[in-house]
Amino acid sequence: MFVTLKASRYWDNFLRCINRQPCFFEEEQKASKLSPMVFLSARVQAMTGFLAKWFEKQRDQAL
Repeated sequence: MFVTLKASRYWDNFLRCINRQPCFFEEEQKASKLSPMVFLSARVQAMTGFLAKWFEKQRDQAL
């Protein structure tokens, strides 16, 4: 349940950033000194990897 809420939080914040609404990614990006697109790309890759592992775990538990 916690993992689902965490993934949901990241997804919601990602969508807010795409729609140019305030989100916590902007603060992290400023602190990281990376360009916005490089930072967002890294966050998307991290989120995708996290979700892939979570879905694999759910699939393995269902078997």
